[in-house]
Amino acid sequence: MEQPELRVVGDQRGCPTNAADLVQSLAQMLRVDIRGIDHATGTGDCTWYELASAILSAMGQLTPVHPITMAEAGRRAVRPTYSVLANCVLKSFGITLPHWNETFNRFIKNRETCAPASV
Repeated sequence: MEQPELRVVGDQRGCPTNAADLVQSLAQMLRVDIRGIDHATGTGDCTWYELASAILSAMGQLTPVHPITMAEAGRRAVRPTYSVLANCVLKSFGITLPHWNETFNRFIKNRETCAPASV
């Protein structure tokens, strides 16, 4: 059932990361022998509201999306408003993951070409 509208957090920023891109970066990290705890995220950042808007737009959905604050979402766990991680170690080895928007567009394109046949 389609929702009449969505209310999505618009004051928390993060880095959406495609799993396939993450796997490739991990393979590169192994090849150059990066050890320890390091960040590996897609480049660019957005809010959950911006990501939800992009998803609905790509799906051709007209469902209205409204930004809300984290406080309005009423989550029990406290989350930072700025969850953007710096990939400093990866960058020093020349490893960069694609921008989230590029990855998103690639995902949508692949989704359309790999859609299951109707039964």
